[in-house]
Formats: sequence, C-alpha cells, structure tokens
Amino acid sequence: GLIAIFVGNFTAVLMGFNRGLLSCGLFGYNSLLVGLALSTFYGSDTYYWAVVVGSIIMAYFSSVLFVMLGKILAPYKTPPFTLPFNIATISFLLAMGNMNNVDMMPVRTPELPSYDVQELSGITARMFFAGSIRGDGQVFLANDIVAGCLVLAGILVCSRISALAAFFGSAIGTGTAVLMGSPSDAIENGMYGFNSSLTLTAMLMFYAPSLGSTIIGA
Repeated sequence: GLIAIFVGNFTAVLMGFNRGLLSCGLFGYNSLLVGLALSTFYGSDTYYWAVVVGSIIMAYFSSVLFVMLGKILAPYKTPPFTLPFNIATISFLLAMGNMNNVDMMPVRTPELPSYDVQELSGITARMFFAGSIRGDGQVFLANDIVAGCLVLAGILVCSRISALAAFFGSAIGTGTAVLMGSPSDAIENGMYGFNSSLTLTAMLMFYAPSLGSTIIGA
C-alpha cells in the first residue's frame, strides 16, 4: 500500500497533474487500494516480487486513469470515485491467467452457478454487528473489527455525518444480506457491507445531507 501510494503521487508530480488535487490525496487513494488489493489476493504475509512490480505499474496506471475518467465525467459533474482502482486491479487479475511466472491465488475458483438450497446457520446480533463494522474495514480490504473501528474513527475526524453514513450504510448492506438468506460467514466478514457503506457515504458527501439524499442513498 505504501509503495503504491508513493508511486501514484509521484506519477502526478512527474506528469504535472493538478497540484490542488494532489495535495488533497486524490491521486493516492486509488493507488493505495491497488497495492492493498494485490497483496490481499496474493494471500500471504511474505513479500513477493510480483506484488511489488504489479503495485508499481498498476498504481501508475490508476493515476493516469483518474485524470482520464475525470475529464470524461466532468460534463456530468461526477467524480471517478474508485473506478480507476477497479479497472487497474481487475486488469491485473484478469491478466494473471496468462502469466506463467506469477503465482497468485485465484480471487474465486471458477465454477458453474449452483441453485441448490443450502441450510444456512442463524445470524446472531453479535455476528450482524461484527459484519457491519468489518464492512467498513473491508473498504480497505481489512477483515478485522479493530481495523473497521479505526477506519470509522478516521472518517469521524473528517466528518461526523460521513462516519455515521459509513456505519449505517454497512449495516443496511449487512441487513439486506440477512434478509436474503446469504451465507452467514460472508455476512460476518463484512462482504455485504463495504459497497453499501461507500454508497451512502458518497450520497451524503456529494449531495447536501437531507432526508431525500439519505433515502436515495439507503
């Protein structure tokens, strides 16, 4: 993550991108997520050259993508958000299928969809709360309750409204998964919370906080 965020910001300096955006960290957060994602999908705590090289190349790519997508979306007054991170990371993961010298675990084992009804274990209040907190940590690919609390604390320093939106957004996603009968282990690990957390936070950040924007975000 640190290597990637350095490369993302250095790319912005090297190419003369907007210094105001640079000082606000807008060239760093997509790059940081790229580095975190590649190391997460490697699935090991040891250093691996492919993760370092991939983080450098894809962090550079994400900064360029940020500027490109920003210009494309400017007429619609819409920021790129984390789309550069998604494109850069998915490009690398898709390309791994033809990399014989790169050994990383698959994100998910390819299989045909199964529609068999499976017996799912019940969801307790503790599991629901843990999933809601972990959902905020999963924004940064951190599957840990303490990490989730630290992420919320960091957002709280910047904005109380955003911190509340992040938590309740994750809780809404987690609750939806419970109602749908999704696997309990995925719910407890916050896998249904991080996208909804980002969604509600973004809605209340880019629109004036109101009952209407909250309902739309939810």
